[in-house]
Amino acid sequence: MTKKVSNTAAGPILVCLDGSPDADAAAALALEFARSRGRKMIAAHVYDARIHEQRFRQMEPGLPQQYQAEEGLKHLRDSHGTLMSDGFQALSRGYMKTFLAMAGEADIEVQAVVEEGRNYVGLLGIIERFEPGLTALGAAGLGDTGDSVFGSTAARLLRSIKGDVLIGRTSSPAQGPVLACIDGSDHALGALEKAMAFASLTGAPLHLVAAYDPELHQRVFKTMADTMPPEAQEAVGLDKQQGLHETLIDDGLGTLYQTFLDEAAGKATAGGLKPQRHLVADKGYSGIVGKAKEVGAGLVCLGRFGHNREEESSIGATAENVARLAPCHVLITAPPAEEASSGAEIGESLPWEPEALARLEKVPRFVRKMARRSIEAAAASEGAERVTVKHVDMVSERFRGKNR
Repeated sequence: MTKKVSNTAAGPILVCLDGSPDADAAAALALEFARSRGRKMIAAHVYDARIHEQRFRQMEPGLPQQYQAEEGLKHLRDSHGTLMSDGFQALSRGYMKTFLAMAGEADIEVQAVVEEGRNYVGLLGIIERFEPGLTALGAAGLGDTGDSVFGSTAARLLRSIKGDVLIGRTSSPAQGPVLACIDGSDHALGALEKAMAFASLTGAPLHLVAAYDPELHQRVFKTMADTMPPEAQEAVGLDKQQGLHETLIDDGLGTLYQTFLDEAAGKATAGGLKPQRHLVADKGYSGIVGKAKEVGAGLVCLGRFGHNREEESSIGATAENVARLAPCHVLITAPPAEEASSGAEIGESLPWEPEALARLEKVPRFVRKMARRSIEAAAASEGAERVTVKHVDMVSERFRGKNR
């Protein structure tokens, strides 16, 4: 299982430098975060001289005869080792110089850390040692050949770090809006708070997007119809079940996600912002990436997980795909310190009457958490101290009314 390295929310900001344009873009954006929060920064570079030494030794049998004598080989090895070691250290100083100058102009304290070793392994060790609150790195490094959207180091770090990760891209629009991804989960609300903070800091417009897939259940039922014999379809009432799903789930999901958008917009408005809302009928990551391109987003903010988190997972599929495919900077935010059961506010959950809970159990499992959040939000808006059957029926009627 992949080792997960923790981030501490109040820790320093770590910038991973490698001389690539994307890393430089991530570093510049990280400086904005540091400036707004008065945070210390760590600038890190890990170089791997060892791999060049190994390659040189593998090449030795093919060297000209005059270099095959032991004395000649030793001289070549020593010279090559010194060249590589000194050269990489000089490169590291060069990578640091520009960034340290930028940080100095912004009056931000930076600690430079340069180490030898495999890049992602060394960076994970640095993260474990300093426990940063945010790790910033480029989507692609110096090894990028132009045919890849995501580098191997970025992919490994993204899966291994449990906390906030900022993926930088030079292709990101300089003055683009901040796009916060909403799905009704506490993870998304945490990302919204950071999107609001950055939009307030930079003056960038705030956009909210909620993407849901209305065709998922149609595909499921079509597959069932293609594989089940007619007598089995009749026995389970496939036709009736399909109609129920189309009415209450496929259409209801759109209504539910609109509710989540409205709640998020209310929080942003209370924070002094004027967000634009986008409800997108598309598979999660595809809808988010498409909307980011459409509005020319400069930064996409989303939670590491959504509603369907599994303990074995290091990152949600939507977050990972957006980090890989978005045309701009992406901020993947850490899970909440305590994951509550989706109350009307982060960390809160209203008690439920037994009969109301029994009604909730009839909701399909994959949307139950989202339905619970919507019902609790409706109860909280009335100032109720507990969720009753009335609140369940009220939300259900709202969905039915909008879908008639």
